[in-house]
Amino acid sequence: MGIRFRRFSLAIGVSVLACGPMLGTVQPHEEITRVHPQWLDQDTVAIPPGIFGDFLEHLGDAVYHTLWANVVYNPAFWQADAAGPKQWTLEGGATLAPDGHGVQMPTGAIVRQVVYLPVHRELRYRGRIWAAAPSADAKVVVRLVRANGIVAQAEVPLRTRAKADGVPFRLNIAPSGASPGEPYDLVIEMRLGTGRLTRVELFPEDAVAGMDPEVVQAAKALHISFLRWPGGNFSSGYHWRRGIGPRSTRPTVPNPAWPGLETHAFGTNEFLRFCRLIGASPMICVNAGDGTPEEAADWVEYCNGSVDTPMGRLRAKDGHPAPYHVRLWEVGNELYGPW
Repeated sequence: MGIRFRRFSLAIGVSVLACGPMLGTVQPHEEITRVHPQWLDQDTVAIPPGIFGDFLEHLGDAVYHTLWANVVYNPAFWQADAAGPKQWTLEGGATLAPDGHGVQMPTGAIVRQVVYLPVHRELRYRGRIWAAAPSADAKVVVRLVRANGIVAQAEVPLRTRAKADGVPFRLNIAPSGASPGEPYDLVIEMRLGTGRLTRVELFPEDAVAGMDPEVVQAAKALHISFLRWPGGNFSSGYHWRRGIGPRSTRPTVPNPAWPGLETHAFGTNEFLRFCRLIGASPMICVNAGDGTPEEAADWVEYCNGSVDTPMGRLRAKDGHPAPYHVRLWEVGNELYGPW
């Protein structure tokens, strides 16, 4: 449904005034045009909804920690150097894994980071922990801590076999422990045994398909016609295959265009789900920076191909057998950068 604007007419009159040589005085034979707008109620013009849209880029906190509801920064313990995994603090003998994937946790080891929780609306949180090669008795304790003590905790026995979906746990905060806008410490301690933590997630219970419900509702209220994604300059270094499949298998890398990390937790299927939640048509911008035509063609097939196509079968494997029928595609952004 288009936006309708009332049409108005312009009544134009020409008069001859006598003006002097100074500003504001009258010159002989000078023509001055006066414009008088006048509404015409009997006529309107429909503005097609596709003229204006909106734009979502992986820039700053636009996606992670705003739209994407996981409160944990750097859930896969990605590290750039010997300083350790970004945003995490390691204590009690916790060390980086030799291959850089995860944190080795002997008994008593601790990892922690500061998180912010939407406790103004939700006191229940669900999380998952992924661990590699835990001992048979391995058990961690997950806590949320404020300055005045522990406000929630859960004991989580780690499975002896790696699972793609991780080990679930829940944390429930009492109303007395809710401090809106204040930081909490997320603390994970290896209570028994040993193991290597490879990933941690923590979502509010009211998350909608992994997304913050307040952000979803705010975006829906904007009545966005179409939504362009993933960028921006970000699209010139984005490779879509990294953002599909189980989240535990998606790589964390430095954001190719902006400061920060790209965890690939919000990928193609998540974006298209978001568009459906807010009633916007998706517009996908393919990588014309360090991407290839073949990569772009495969992305189109992943979104729109039948299950008889290679990429359509991959989409079905990811839980979405029906094609998305994405109609709006762009080739590249303002190609500014090392690509």
